[in-house]
Amino acid sequence: MVTQSFAQGLFSFDGTRVFPEAQIPAFIHTYEYIKNRLLQILGVGSPEGQMVVGLIDLVSETITNPDLIQFGSLVESLGHQFNNAGAGVNKNALPLNFRKPGNNRPVPFSILQEGGGRVRWSGADELNNQYFAGGTRINGITGKFEGRPFDTSVRQIARRLANSRGTF
Repeated sequence: MVTQSFAQGLFSFDGTRVFPEAQIPAFIHTYEYIKNRLLQILGVGSPEGQMVVGLIDLVSETITNPDLIQFGSLVESLGHQFNNAGAGVNKNALPLNFRKPGNNRPVPFSILQEGGGRVRWSGADELNNQYFAGGTRINGITGKFEGRPFDTSVRQIARRLANSRGTF
């Protein structure tokens, strides 16, 4: 972990080096010198020597050829109340319960994920539909659980039950 923290300290938050690229050969030369001197003390075939070689080679490889991982942003909106989601911006877009000709879009329509970002959300709408993170919902009209996570878990339990009873 100490070596990992050291190697991460050589880069800024966006993956660019915090030192000029022209200094890379100097870094590598210095690490090779340190590695060779430590191997003289620890012994070439010793476990300690192999550990030192591995750690210094890891730092050298990270400096010359770093693995950059790009993370998208995460937006959370838990327990959100979606009223007239996607209905529009003028009063004619409002739905029939407001005595207007428009209609509401389904709540998942109003959630937009783009550019590698993620949105974790849950909540309810004006039709008493309850939405949970991951895509499960309670239908406000029928009262049934719906959605891929719920269907998958029920299917697994039903399959186990059917296999244990020996009937389908």
